[in-house]
This record gives sequence, structure tokens and C-alpha cells, in this order.
Amino acid sequence: MRDKRTHPSRSRNITIMVPAYECAAHLKKHSFSLRNYRNLGCQVLWVASPSPDGTDKVAQQICNETGDQFLLSPPGLYESWNFGIARVKTEFVAISTISDTYINEDLFILEDLLNALSADICFTPPAVIKLSHKEISELNTWPIFRFADYFAPFSNKICPQDLLTAVQLSSGLSCVLGSWASILARTSVLKSFPFPTNYSHYGDAAWFYKNLLSLKFVFKADPIARFRCHDKPNSRQLNPHLAYLQCKELQKKLIQRAHKKGGIIEDFLYLYRSYRVVLHKLNKTRGRHPRRFWWINPKAWLLRFLTRQKNAKLKALSSFLGY
Repeated sequence: MRDKRTHPSRSRNITIMVPAYECAAHLKKHSFSLRNYRNLGCQVLWVASPSPDGTDKVAQQICNETGDQFLLSPPGLYESWNFGIARVKTEFVAISTISDTYINEDLFILEDLLNALSADICFTPPAVIKLSHKEISELNTWPIFRFADYFAPFSNKICPQDLLTAVQLSSGLSCVLGSWASILARTSVLKSFPFPTNYSHYGDAAWFYKNLLSLKFVFKADPIARFRCHDKPNSRQLNPHLAYLQCKELQKKLIQRAHKKGGIIEDFLYLYRSYRVVLHKLNKTRGRHPRRFWWINPKAWLLRFLTRQKNAKLKALSSFLGY
């Protein structure tokens, strides 16, 4: 029976989309974690790709038991996302990745923020649980954690595009938005701007590079979902050299678009370029496989000092651009 605590028209505004691939053992537990939203009237849509472990069959069985919707999607991570989003009929959509569970019913708070600010995407930092030291170290490199102090003043507000641009340029192929399990988006926006499918598991970062200057992003400092680290299937691994080239191309195009739009001041462009030049020289001095005692070279020490100095200025400037 549906819970009547939430106004029907409100709960019908959100679809929770659950992409699933090679995770059959975790589906029932994940389905149970969505029971509150299901009882509050939100639509739950399972989008499963054909999987060797029978994930698609288990997901369909769950839908038969719960009344959720089921779609059998084409193979591919972001192909599956785009396939599901194209069939969502509600105004807002949340992407609930397997094992990343909602803490409470705060998706409705994100909906209120998007409506109040006429924004497109609301993102929050994920709450992390039961992580190894290695996983904690990896997550600490995520932009949404590294630059938390920069985002904090804009909680419950629209994030300045200059800040988002500066942080993303400093973050390579790590997406500023963090985990999509901690995000609520306007469905029309994701339909108009689908996820690129030629960047392997970096598709969300590529999507942000391409669209951050066209959309309004709201930040909320309070987590709404728990995140668990996931193993990436070998089929979704990207060649490191190709990833580097794609990252450079995305950064170049973002700088060009931002410059034309007047979103980045000349000082930032100059500082960013000079930082990259110095970093390149330092890496060239070290060599691909740093030789023993490379640090004795005075030139290396000077380059390292300049790299740190410019990086510090870059980070400081990126948090105050125009504000």
C-alpha cells in the first residue's frame, strides 16, 4: 500500500532509475533499500543489460514482485543510462546505482531546490561507508571532497560557472559532481544532453565538460546517499594513453568555450597554461620512469617549486573568480 505522507503530485515528479549489469547478487538488497520511496509513490525503473550472471532476469523478477518498471537495455554503461532516461516520463530523475543507497527521503529536498532556483542539476557529496585505506585514499582525490571548502559557501545555491570550470579543469577525468547516486536532475535536461558513450567509465566527466556552461548546477552540502566503491568490469576500462588524450581535448574545448562566454578571466587562463607548461617540464625532467637521484638536479628542484607555487595560486584563484 502506498504511503500517504507525501502529496501524490509531489511523489509522481520523481523516477528512480536503477541501472544494473553483472550484479545479480546485490539486486534484492538494493530493491529493499528503495522501499520508502516506492511506498511514497515514486516510480522505480530498472534498466538492465543482458548479463552473464543473469542480472537482467533477477531484475525482471523483482519488478514482477514490486510493480516496478523493467527495461532490457542495449549493452554499455552510458548506453544503458541514455536508454532508460529516454523513457522516463516524470519531471525529475535520480540514478540509483547498485549498492549506493539513499539515507532518507531527501530527494524531495533536492526537488524543492531545483524548482526554487530554476536549476537543472542538484548534486551532493556522497556519504562513504566501510572503505579500506586504499579506497579512502582514492576517494579523497575526488573533486567534490578535495574542493569541499570551495563549494561550502554555495550550499543550497547555484554554483558559479567559473568555480565549476576551474575545479573541473584541475580534476582531469574525475567528475566534479561526484557520484550520480547522489544527484537529482531534470529529465528534460538529460534527454537533451545525453551521456557520451565513447569515454568508457569517464562518460560522466565528459558529459560535465561538455555541458557545465549550458546548465545551472545547485550544490547541497548534506549527503543524501551512501557510496560504496565498485569494481569496474574489464570491458569498461579505458586505455590510459587514450584517456590522457581525451582529457586534454575536453579541457581545451572547455577553455575555448568558457573564454568565448567570458566565464574565465585572463589571469586564470594565463595561470592555468603556465602551470601546465611547468608541470610538463618537471615531468620531462623526471622521465617516464624517474631515475635514481633525479632530485639532485637543481633544475628539477626549481621546477618542482614553480609547479607547487603555480598550483597553489591556481587553486586560490579558482575559488574566488569574480566573487
